Amino acid sequence: MPVTWDESRTLAGAIGEYIAVARRNGSTWYLGAMTNESSRTLSLPLSFLGGGTWTATVYADGIPGADPYRTPVVVGTRTVTAADTLDVAMAPAGGQAVVLKPG
Repeated sequence: MPVTWDESRTLAGAIGEYIAVARRNGSTWYLGAMTNESSRTLSLPLSFLGGGTWTATVYADGIPGADPYRTPVVVGTRTVTAADTLDVAMAPAGGQAVVLKPG
C-alpha cells in the first residue's frame, strides 16, 4: 500500500455511519469503504477511472462467524470500466478494499 497519493476522491459518506474513498498512486486506484455497526451496501460509480478496462481485486467481508467483529475476508477479481457501478456489501463494523489496475 503506498503512503503517498497523486489524487484522492470521497465517493460516499455520512459522519458516524460509513465512508468510501478512492486514492490513486500512479495508474493504480485503491478504493476503501467501511461502515459502523450497521451492515449496508453502497453502490459506487467508477466514473473516476480512465478509459479502457480495469482489473478490480476485491477484498470483501465474508459470512460472519461466532464473533461478529472477526469477519473472514473473501478475495475475488473482476473486470470493470468507468461506466460500471461497484456494489460494496459490508458486514456490521466491516468494510471492503479494492485495488483497480488498468488492463
